[in-house]
Amino acid sequence: MKNSEKLDSGVSAGWKGNTFRLRWQAVQGAEGYDIFAEQCEKKLGRKSLAKTVKGNKTSVSLTKIAGKKLSGKKNYKVKIKAWKYIGGKKVYIGSSKTYHVAGWKHKKYTNAKKLIPAKKKYTLKKGKNASLKVQIVKQSEKKKLLPNSYGPKLRYFSDNKEVAAVTSKGKVKAKGKGTCNIYVTALNGISVKIKITVKKIWQPFRKHKCQKTH
Repeated sequence: MKNSEKLDSGVSAGWKGNTFRLRWQAVQGAEGYDIFAEQCEKKLGRKSLAKTVKGNKTSVSLTKIAGKKLSGKKNYKVKIKAWKYIGGKKVYIGSSKTYHVAGWKHKKYTNAKKLIPAKKKYTLKKGKNASLKVQIVKQSEKKKLLPNSYGPKLRYFSDNKEVAAVTSKGKVKAKGKGTCNIYVTALNGISVKIKITVKKIWQPFRKHKCQKTH
């Protein structure tokens, strides 16, 4: 699994009271992580650096962005970048996708609470396909999820594309014998893991007729 995918496999972003809390999966070899955050309507850039953590810490809490207190009526987005020093210079070795979170007091929008897959395991023959179906359970059933302009409601990636690949629509293609996981993530980072096992196509042994020699 690539470093960026490692980050994405364990992201969770949300609220505890008026505090924005973010967690992620550790990246091997990383010496720290930079957290970039902004309101969803603004662009993420160098000035969007909200916090830097060092060592093995894989979570942060934010109450301010760019010196301003967070508002429960606004929506925010975050991005995580893993880094280490190479030759005395800070180098990024992995970057997560951008995750969006609706404010806890937003009148119209809410976030995903959990994801429920129709199946947690699939066994496929090489060359075959399967379409993943995943239900999003919302934190508030009376509100809508953030619109598609913020990003797809579900994102998919495989931790071993040589075994099975997956499209942006959740269609799995069995490619080689083995086992892998497909990660499905909501816009706020809530995720579920689906196991894919690929088997070789069985080919019956064929007897060859021997030619008679004269």
